[in-house]
Amino acid sequence: MDEKKYYIVINQLRCSYFVQWDLVCGKKWIPGVIISIQMVGLMASGYLSGQLSDLFGRKLIFFLSIFLLAASNIIAAFSTSWQMFAGFRFLIGFAAGLFLSVYLSYIIEFTPRKFRPMLQAIPSWSLAAAVFGLLAWLLPDWRHLQILTGVVAAPFLLCWL
Repeated sequence: MDEKKYYIVINQLRCSYFVQWDLVCGKKWIPGVIISIQMVGLMASGYLSGQLSDLFGRKLIFFLSIFLLAASNIIAAFSTSWQMFAGFRFLIGFAAGLFLSVYLSYIIEFTPRKFRPMLQAIPSWSLAAAVFGLLAWLLPDWRHLQILTGVVAAPFLLCWL
């Protein structure tokens, strides 16, 4: 019985990018750098999103962020090195920053005044994070999770029409 538990743990670890690119022991600092690179993308787009929205309109920036999120997540799944993965995480962070700064004001713009407080009270971000955590637990292979994240975002591009 203990042997099966050990086998399951080894298989789950084999599917993570930590083990795939040997980011352990002497390279254990690299995953933190990847996360920091993603946060720099988030920060950069947070700084630029207001100006871009004013210049090009919220609708264009909103759908551009969805497109970037979908494409970057799907392409990141095919990364061949941690450096390539880090580059795509920057793009994902940049797209997420655009999305987060534009989506609420864009949605509220089309919501009748009496429903706006209710719309803002709905905990959409935390619910999405909980669902993402569940999917990460169900899909131990990081590549499948990246692809699923992109595929889930892609249909929202049809709302442009």
